[in-house]
Amino acid sequence: MQQLKGPVLSSRLSAVLLQAVSFAGEQLSLLLEREITLQGTNLRSLRLEELPDFLDDGAEDRDVVGVHLSFSGDADGHVILSFSPDSALRLAAHVMMMDPSEVTEMTDMERSVLGEVGSITAASFLTAVADACRLVLHPSPPTVVEEMIGALLSKVLGEMAIEAPQAVLLHTVLHLDADQLQGDLMLLPSASACALVEVRLA
Repeated sequence: MQQLKGPVLSSRLSAVLLQAVSFAGEQLSLLLEREITLQGTNLRSLRLEELPDFLDDGAEDRDVVGVHLSFSGDADGHVILSFSPDSALRLAAHVMMMDPSEVTEMTDMERSVLGEVGSITAASFLTAVADACRLVLHPSPPTVVEEMIGALLSKVLGEMAIEAPQAVLLHTVLHLDADQLQGDLMLLPSASACALVEVRLA
């Protein structure tokens, strides 16, 4: 990945990331046997401290339901897929073939469903990026987290701040059963991962 110094990514890297998001939607649709599309919009490269300002309304005390996993192998880093609590419940309801009005709270069942959706989405996204860059990446099991976006990011970024000053943010729209669910996909590569991807995409 190029040395990310501003809001604009190279055209090559942008194309790889957007194609990876689309591929993740295709895999999600196949595995869940549902008509699902996932679109990436407003692709940005940011410094870590700027990230909360570009997440929807930029409020760090905004509650989210996030699916977080790390990856290792030829490159390492983290991926976070986050939704508002309402969107997360609607997503879980659709996947469970229930009316969204019937799913009003986050139970272990909803968390399990969201973990599976997040795992498929993030792993497929990483697979597409890895294939484009000729890398081998190993995603960890997902963790479903319910808390303020600022607190969620602080936990992850605190581990990476010294070696990973940059992040990639894609606002996403997930189309499922005529419903549109907006979320955020955050790719937090280590500095060494950025350098390696830059070389592979050159």
